[in-house]
Amino acid sequence: MNEDSIILVQIIEDLRKSRGLSQKELVDTILSESSYVRIKKGKSEFPIYILVPLAKKLNARIEDILDLYYRSENHEYKNLFKRYNIVTDTHDIAEAIILYEDLIKNQKNSLMLSRMRLLLEKYFAKDTRQIPKIDILEVQALMNQILVTNHLTSYDLQFFADFMTLLSMDQLQIVSQKLIDVDFNVMDSFNHFYKKYYPICLGNLSDCLMDLGYFEEAKQPLNKLIATADHVDSIELKIWAQYLENVLAIYTENQNNEKQNKLNKLNQIVTNWRNLLPSSRLVEGLYGGFQRLSDRNGDRPNNIHIPPVYILKP
Repeated sequence: MNEDSIILVQIIEDLRKSRGLSQKELVDTILSESSYVRIKKGKSEFPIYILVPLAKKLNARIEDILDLYYRSENHEYKNLFKRYNIVTDTHDIAEAIILYEDLIKNQKNSLMLSRMRLLLEKYFAKDTRQIPKIDILEVQALMNQILVTNHLTSYDLQFFADFMTLLSMDQLQIVSQKLIDVDFNVMDSFNHFYKKYYPICLGNLSDCLMDLGYFEEAKQPLNKLIATADHVDSIELKIWAQYLENVLAIYTENQNNEKQNKLNKLNQIVTNWRNLLPSSRLVEGLYGGFQRLSDRNGDRPNNIHIPPVYILKP
């Protein structure tokens, strides 16, 4: 068996175990268990035609499996991801241009590389003409492909979080319902990418809806974020949820003096968090968000296309 097949089988096995499926349950009606064992042992090649039915059994899309596949240290795209992380960490415009040109040459039909290209357009177009502005219609078209699927995958969640502010209101409403419908017991069996990005999507979505003035709609993902934070017992998620609750209270306050009081209260809260957790990226992001909120006297932003709390990477 070639190296790529070994990597693919290992990813499928990891997903199978995370879903709580037995080997027999996974391959039932797709191929014989003995044939699958031969593939696992490297005695047979991985037949690509079984990837789609296996993905369905794993409650995943092919893109979700390939997303993990492309992350493999042995995969040919490893260097592209490494270069992407470097240029976004250093904001090296010259290297970003070179990487962008390489992505145009190599992206073919890969959704993963298309996503990386779109992220470079999102973060570097303002700095150079050699990287064009992101095409919102392209992002929305890719989102529509995701929205028709029955189950969210880790790939879907990363896409939501990266491009939340570029989606239409109709798309945001569909995203919101899909996120709210996720069952905690099901989520516990998902891979760690899913668990990482799911609450980030909830927080970013609630924040985005509030900035748009859809306060009632924003409460649903916010309440789910609060429940998720309690479920996983995460201090940072609880902090983020508390911050968003306070922002919602400020946005919906009509009395100027009361709005100022709530701003002062949130200022004290954020300052305390910053003193207690000086190295937290989340707290630093919330502190910056509060400064912008304070500069607007507690009003919603005129331009909602602002960076989310987390800058995600592929």
